[in-house]
Amino acid sequence: MSLPEDILIEVFEKLPMKSCTRFRSVNSEWDDTLHSLEPSSCIMRSRCLETQRHIYSLYTAGEEELVARTFYKDEMRIATVMKGIVCICNGDSVALWNPANEQTLELPRHHRSEFMETSIGLAWINNQIVVIKIYLGDVVDDVVMFSLQESRWISLGNDTKIGIANEDDACDTIVYGTPYWIGETRRDSCIKFDVKTNRFEEIRLPRTIQREEIEGEEKERKKRERNDFPISLYGLRGKLAILVRDHQPMPPYTLACHSWILDDDGHWMIGRNMVFTLAISRFINPLENGDLVVVTQDQSLTIIDRSTSLVKATINQGSTHVQKCYEYKQSDIILNEPWTSKLTRRLLLFGAGLVGGIVVSLYMKKRQGNGSKRQGNI
Repeated sequence: MSLPEDILIEVFEKLPMKSCTRFRSVNSEWDDTLHSLEPSSCIMRSRCLETQRHIYSLYTAGEEELVARTFYKDEMRIATVMKGIVCICNGDSVALWNPANEQTLELPRHHRSEFMETSIGLAWINNQIVVIKIYLGDVVDDVVMFSLQESRWISLGNDTKIGIANEDDACDTIVYGTPYWIGETRRDSCIKFDVKTNRFEEIRLPRTIQREEIEGEEKERKKRERNDFPISLYGLRGKLAILVRDHQPMPPYTLACHSWILDDDGHWMIGRNMVFTLAISRFINPLENGDLVVVTQDQSLTIIDRSTSLVKATINQGSTHVQKCYEYKQSDIILNEPWTSKLTRRLLLFGAGLVGGIVVSLYMKKRQGNGSKRQGNI
């Protein structure tokens, strides 16, 4: 069943979102349209223009202005986000933070050399969050992993050069608990951390977006310096996707984008083409529902709907400079169990053991008494 997208949107907007969810399985077109209509909640990595401190902002659909918030420690910044858990770091200091319950778990420091660059990623392994830390060496990259269950850093014994670009000191995206990095050559490949084998593997990008001779090394270097390289990795409805954009910052202010999606068989499929006419000064990144986050010439943060190519939200940045935007959903994951809960649990375990010991002792005494009676009767 195929209907024009504008008609689908008009119909779905008149229905409660809960009633619409049953139509997701009709086909991918309906699922895309419904996903684009869901209200977006985002957490944004920002910098305060007045103090230049790293800050963050939480955004919920309907708000018109970002409210800057500071971290519990100075100079901490958002590295990446997964399942509602935010990884924040500053050099060797790494912590996991749950904005829903304001719990923070500081990880023990793991240090190699002050001259080594590092890159952080999050993964979902054995139903728990795992922190991946890569030390970028000249010949070999050292990789360590922190497991919440083990509560310690574990070396993964990597003996090769992984080859990540690491322009953000963190993975570029996380899809279904698997972190991905853009490859060092940018247009040739991306790097995946396989959560089943705890190894890195290379995924070749589509040939049509691999490095072209006419692009030139100098032009690419300048784009990297102003954080405007036209390729973005992101998760799109649980699949790895690539967004390739062509931004014209002068009149007529066009932004043309096309996407590629990696299917379950490891093949790249051509996604949706989008063309916007908007006075854009800076591109931020795409969200998991495919919407694009940009900054317009008047310095407003703008979310563009991928289905309609229309402006979905316009937000006043205030005194903040947004660097990256992550789709955010509240998490009920407990990172740091309160000491009262630990004490209660230990008291319950102690009480259960004590009661069990008393019951066993009484049972043994009773058996001994019955044995003595039988011997007396004999």
